[in-house]
Amino acid sequence: MKKCLAVALILLLGPAAAKAFYTNIVVDGAFDDWGGVPVAATDPSGDDGGGPDLATLQCANDESNLYLRITYHADVNPNAGPSVFLALDNDVNTGTGFDVFGLGLIGSEAGWQNDFPFQQTNGVFNSGSISGGGAAIAPYFTTTTNQEYRIPLSALFVSDSSPVFPNDTFRLLVYTDFTLANETIGPVVYTLSRRVEEPAFTQMVLTNVVAMRVESSNTNANYRLESAPVPSPTNWTFTGYQALGNGGTLLLYDPAGFSTTKVYRVLAIY
Repeated sequence: MKKCLAVALILLLGPAAAKAFYTNIVVDGAFDDWGGVPVAATDPSGDDGGGPDLATLQCANDESNLYLRITYHADVNPNAGPSVFLALDNDVNTGTGFDVFGLGLIGSEAGWQNDFPFQQTNGVFNSGSISGGGAAIAPYFTTTTNQEYRIPLSALFVSDSSPVFPNDTFRLLVYTDFTLANETIGPVVYTLSRRVEEPAFTQMVLTNVVAMRVESSNTNANYRLESAPVPSPTNWTFTGYQALGNGGTLLLYDPAGFSTTKVYRVLAIY
């Protein structure tokens, strides 16, 4: 991806489109809740030029946050020097914003160096501050081959209080400090998954129940079973069970077994 021929191919074909994926990720350095989230972009090993060797990128979101998982081909501390950066092209226009490495792949309006967010404009790498946009990263500042990010969708540019995420569709690029290789992964175009339906029984405490039943399931929807602790569920987590609608009845199970110490909800995601 770093050689001239590969860059030319990217410019010709355009960025990959990442499938929208709705889920609640707990950013704790454990990656079991990324099961089922598709890989949005890959990068070959050995092309890092001495920095973190980027391998894969996954993207997901819920109502409040954008979640990213970045993997590396070899053990590295991605938050030491050289460190990892994110570029957000929030209008999907390479003609506006900062052109990372001058490759013409992205016009970034917002960037993150590790967990620190900043505004970017055409020709200006850091043109101002971002409020409420700090990234939660786990694990952080340690040797690893996996990291997960949580970025608030409510972040604002300090310069004019405009939203960092004004549109549901945006372009993302991951890159490292400048090296001879100009290490990048992406760009990918991601569209937030916003259409979520919660059946009426979403917060029913279950006792002797074997499965959650969905009648007349929609063939365009992916049904996910999530759980949270009682009595005040706030941190919903994916149970690991999901199924595509078949036009009829679906039964959704908790692989860990249904529990009276949890509440459950089913999300229909389009």
